[in-house]
This record gives sequence, structure tokens and C-alpha cells, in this order.
Amino acid sequence: MKKAGAGSAPEKKLKVTYSGMFSKDKRDGFGKLAYNDSSFLYEGQWQGDKKEGKGKMQLSDKRVIKGVFSKNHLIDGTRKTAHKMERANILDTEV
Repeated sequence: MKKAGAGSAPEKKLKVTYSGMFSKDKRDGFGKLAYNDSSFLYEGQWQGDKKEGKGKMQLSDKRVIKGVFSKNHLIDGTRKTAHKMERANILDTEV
């Protein structure tokens, strides 16, 4: 039976836990993905197991990235570091 609706799924191999909405066994809707060592947190919209729509990430160095994601890529948003806030555009790598 495939997961649908609200739930959580620890992924031991990747050492992450997802809590949120599922559709057809995939992350879909609002949810949170966190590394078990607290070094990374994404909270926002998902579609087909990818970050899609508005979301916020917090990285281990306390940087916060807020914006709009498409297929796991940040396409528009802001990055907040300890010292400043800056505009963020498309990143070259998945986040």
C-alpha cells in the first residue's frame, strides 16, 4: 500500500527524516526534511519528492535561505547570513 496523507518517514540510509504530506508514496504538499544530526532543515512545499514552491532551508552554519524552489533548485529568494541578507537567484546545484 502506498503512503498518502500526513505521515513521517525516516530514511536510515540517508540519515534524514521527513514529516509531512505524501501522495503515491512520494513527498507531496507541505513537509519538513531534517538531517538526523540537525545540520540541515527544509520546511516547505514538495511535489513528486522534490522541493517545489515556497520553502525555507536552514544550514549547519546558520544560514537561512527562503524562496521559491523548482525541482530542488532555488529559483528566487533571499539568503540570510550572520552578517547580511542578500538576494539569491538560481543555484547551480540542487539544495
